[in-house]
Amino acid sequence: MDRHDTLNIYESMHSGLGDILEHDESQSQNVNKESHLDFSSPDCRYQNPESLSSGGMKHIYKTYDQLCGRQVAMAILKNIRSQQDLEQFTRESTITARLEHPNIMPIYDIGHDDKGEPFFTMPLLAGENLADLIRRESQKKPDSPTIALKNKINMFLKICDAISYAHSRDVIHLDLKPENIQTGSFGELLVCDWGLAHHLDSKQELKKNRVVCGTPGFIAPELKVSKVFDPSPRCDGYSLGVLLKCLISLRGPLDPDFHKDPAHTPSGLLSIINKAMRDDPELRYQAVHLLKEDLENWINGFAPSSQAAGQGTVFLLFCKRNLKTIFYCVAFAIILSLTLHYKKQNSHLSKKLYYSLPSSPQVSFQNKLQEIFTQHHKLLYNFKTKEAEALLNQALVYHPDNAELLKLSGITHLCNLNFTMASWKFSELDKEFTQIAQLSQSISETSDLRNIHNLIKVYDFLERHEQYLAMSNLSFTLKDEMDLNMRKSLLTKLLNRYNKYIEKIEIQDNTLSIEGKSPLANCSPLMLMDLKKVDISKIGTDDINEFIYLSPQEFKINPLTHSRFANDLQDVKYEIIK
Repeated sequence: MDRHDTLNIYESMHSGLGDILEHDESQSQNVNKESHLDFSSPDCRYQNPESLSSGGMKHIYKTYDQLCGRQVAMAILKNIRSQQDLEQFTRESTITARLEHPNIMPIYDIGHDDKGEPFFTMPLLAGENLADLIRRESQKKPDSPTIALKNKINMFLKICDAISYAHSRDVIHLDLKPENIQTGSFGELLVCDWGLAHHLDSKQELKKNRVVCGTPGFIAPELKVSKVFDPSPRCDGYSLGVLLKCLISLRGPLDPDFHKDPAHTPSGLLSIINKAMRDDPELRYQAVHLLKEDLENWINGFAPSSQAAGQGTVFLLFCKRNLKTIFYCVAFAIILSLTLHYKKQNSHLSKKLYYSLPSSPQVSFQNKLQEIFTQHHKLLYNFKTKEAEALLNQALVYHPDNAELLKLSGITHLCNLNFTMASWKFSELDKEFTQIAQLSQSISETSDLRNIHNLIKVYDFLERHEQYLAMSNLSFTLKDEMDLNMRKSLLTKLLNRYNKYIEKIEIQDNTLSIEGKSPLANCSPLMLMDLKKVDISKIGTDDINEFIYLSPQEFKINPLTHSRFANDLQDVKYEIIK
């Protein structure tokens, strides 16, 4: 077969395909009749061919394009056994050359050698085809990293784009399979091998001469049973469904388990695959772009049209899409609910206090005020300083000028180490409280509790006003705010300051031993420590309450000199050790 015969076939193919894609008869004559291929000639454009692969119809070579200065892949027809072989090879090069899409393999050059045998060149990709990728993924161990489902879907969407474009140009591929999808090392994905492609405007004579070809498992069912070769875009839709299932399940269509649903595959994705692979073409996606839209909807969290999603499924998908928004809404609702609840409770407490603190008559008010003082004393007795502070704040709302309330409020703020509020309360009283107001302001500005000298002044103020419960509460609060060495130092100074004739104070770990000639009169500083062992058998005490709150595991006391505390000790189950 000489080159003139080949050119005649080229021209008849262009005409027979119905002036493919451009409908411009003049384009069918633009074949480079002077493009000869002779590797042995130094003037040949393509040099140094290296065999890459060999298929049923053609050889693929790696060769160097001298004109463009790059490596390219060259396809050469293996054996021209019939005019049909030549037509198929020519059809592939012609159709591929005129489909310009980022995901379709481009054609660089079309020509023939000195014997008239055709060839075409295309990009040389360093990657692998999709079949190799699927085979490699299926052989990985279960604990090895694999391609994420989302990445697989994104790869498939590129294939859909390419086929949808081809359909818009009235071209059907008819041989979609993993082997015909080439991937590159830098994210490239190209649909290639358009040798079986069919143009919808092909003449009826060509349709009659065509026979059904393709790869078993990927051929649409209607092509296998029809006596007339009359394919439609829905045939490619079926092949895409099979291709997607291969990519998800990592199995080929001839695998015995291929008909089973892939494990751990979402129901929405399964419904898309099953619809694309329906035997009845009327029940499939009628266009590839509809298949792509369903996949994009599923990726974005919506129910695809192929899935009979109920209201529950739609609601769950809505929640999944808007998870962050729902979280913020729920958090806002909880905060709002708690705020309203607190406001309601506060309003209720204010009303209750309003009726419990009448402004007149004065005698009635004094009786109610005494009840508040008693309640405040009980709260301090149980070390509930926050509740005591709230009680006084509520009372001051209705009687802001009451001196006794202001004094107790300032003292309670001292117990809570709220020196700023304490300064404000004391500053509203007479000159007697000016010094403690200034001291509180000074401590508030420095925020330094390491100044033991200032803390001792606060204790002195409380001691002068006989606020021994407040001193205990202040010690209890400072226990969590100061380190152990500072607390030991402060405790020693305070015990010596408020108790006479102490001869020896020994603090070792959680053990306290005090010796002296006169019983302890003020034990409130003891709340600075967590004491497990206390020995006051050589000094005694006038008040056992502080030791009851300390709850030491071992408590040594002289039972002869402290018999009046025996009942108290028995009530709290302390053992008197001689």
